[in-house]
Amino acid sequence: LWGDRTDVQFPAPTNICELMLSEGKALLVGTPGVYDAATPATTIEVGKRNVPDSKAELELRHVQIGHPSKANAIRGQITAHGRSRVAISHARCNDLLLITKHEGTITVSDIEKNGHIDVIQDGGPIHLPVATTRP
Repeated sequence: LWGDRTDVQFPAPTNICELMLSEGKALLVGTPGVYDAATPATTIEVGKRNVPDSKAELELRHVQIGHPSKANAIRGQITAHGRSRVAISHARCNDLLLITKHEGTITVSDIEKNGHIDVIQDGGPIHLPVATTRP
């Protein structure tokens, strides 16, 4: 998705495998307490690669993120490039890699952690709170 006037919402029920948001805003939102919106996050890129001034915003709310099966060797990955922002809240998170480049930021709040969440902070901050963990 590109264009600075991009403003799209993906309401539940839905499953988005990959998303490239170069400019504008996007929201993936599920029903509270149901997690009927999901993304395995095979590849989620927010902002333009190698363009420090690029700006895009992605919000993931009431969603399941990452592959739910431990048998699947693919780990979800979310990258914030340039001056882009990713906000994750009220989510169930499986194995994930969160990456920031340049001044990109990722903020995570109120999650249920069902796998490993690793971070590579090559840019702005990644705010990752202590999460509820399932065995």
